[in-house]
Amino acid sequence: KLGQFVVTQNNSPSTISTTSSDWVSMGIEVAITPVASTSKIYLKFDSGVCVSEDAGGNNIMQFYRGGSALGAGTYGMVSHDEIAFAPAEMSWIDFPETTSETTYYVYIQARNGEDSFYVVWGTSYYQLSAWEILA
Repeated sequence: KLGQFVVTQNNSPSTISTTSSDWVSMGIEVAITPVASTSKIYLKFDSGVCVSEDAGGNNIMQFYRGGSALGAGTYGMVSHDEIAFAPAEMSWIDFPETTSETTYYVYIQARNGEDSFYVVWGTSYYQLSAWEILA
């Protein structure tokens, strides 16, 4: 059974990129307040990505809840190492175990610190969605 749905989207955003080999926030977030501590939150992020050069290494994205990485931790959830522009999507089911407002973020990393990893590029778009799944 689905509860609330919250979305952050932009169909004509400014370019968002990094050359950092550390995790950095894209500045894209979505907040949701679960109605029950047993609720699950389904997260989905869609965008268009591109890499400036093929210097080796994977450029990666992942979700954070507050200051904590979800899922694969240092390995990220989605990898992109192609020079060409391509659509990208990642999703995750989180178990926040709270009824307090919970904020989710998209973080990115250029693994080798040389490539420019464009996660929102040119006339691209982004959408970050959170669905509450009731127990």
